[in-house]
Amino acid sequence: MFKIYKFDNIFNDLDKQSMVDALLKPGVLKEESVNEGHRDAVKNLPETLIVLPELDIKIKSIYGNNIKFENSFSRVYYNQSFLKLHIDRSPLDITLSVCLLKTFLHTWDINISKFPAYTNPDPKKEEYLKVNLEENQAALFEGRIYPHWRNKLECAENEKILLTYYHWQKI
Repeated sequence: MFKIYKFDNIFNDLDKQSMVDALLKPGVLKEESVNEGHRDAVKNLPETLIVLPELDIKIKSIYGNNIKFENSFSRVYYNQSFLKLHIDRSPLDITLSVCLLKTFLHTWDINISKFPAYTNPDPKKEEYLKVNLEENQAALFEGRIYPHWRNKLECAENEKILLTYYHWQKI
């Protein structure tokens, strides 16, 4: 059943700032293919894992105890970035998408299909939900089942958004 959970103030200010500072340190982010719509990313940054015990309790209160944490993945998106239409790879069944920093005022929605990938040949033409995340907000959904994407980001060259994704596997 299609369900998205949205959280405000997902982290305390100190933890959030620690993650932002760590992500913006020179040399932390690895450059990725610009053809994929993004540039800079890092997996399992230690600062993103400090909050894991609290997150794990929160996510298990929704999905039950038959899940296990897989990874965190952080990325910085700049002008002209996008997130291509996809479902998450196995075993990334459950996704918590967190906005850590946003330096522009307009929205940059994540679009999530209301129909599972196996029933939906063209999610962009079907019903989907637009979810906007401001700083320290998060969206939780089954990213392995429901196709999701972000359209091209239009912002100034010096503006950006930092997102961290946490993933759990159903066991």
